[in-house]
Amino acid sequence: MSDFENLGAKNPAMAREWVSSVEIRGGGTAYTDHLPRPANENLIADHIAMTQQLPAEIQGAIGEWVEHLRTLPWKIRRRAIKRFAGSFADNFLAATPNLSDDEYQSLLCIGTTCMIEQLDDGKPIQDTHQARSYLESVHEHHQAMAKVYLVTNRPQAATLH
Repeated sequence: MSDFENLGAKNPAMAREWVSSVEIRGGGTAYTDHLPRPANENLIADHIAMTQQLPAEIQGAIGEWVEHLRTLPWKIRRRAIKRFAGSFADNFLAATPNLSDDEYQSLLCIGTTCMIEQLDDGKPIQDTHQARSYLESVHEHHQAMAKVYLVTNRPQAATLH
């Protein structure tokens, strides 16, 4: 059972809500019934937040990065999130040199997800950079929100007459 389904079981207000289709800018319909959407957009509950499971020192470091990033556009936030995740994984690699490649990649995902959790303000996704950042989260509802945004806002082919 996904963390999303657990939310619905524990809190009916956060239950899974299905969106069957959305209108695409420029005409047409995209069928999104396979994409779950949380009832309250994209806020994450504390009991499934990865950040809350980390040591206080790491939570503090994440908090400092987030404070500096909040006012910046998502294009810059996205780059900074990648740098933070790399630093996060590299620090573990320095402490445990025998990490496998899969473990290192998992640490990159954890670092990325923790930053996104803290930068997530519950509002709908606003631009492509934010959507691409959300795709890298391990939380299904972040990925679903990003997929819905990218499907409904994909570029339209221009026709010259």
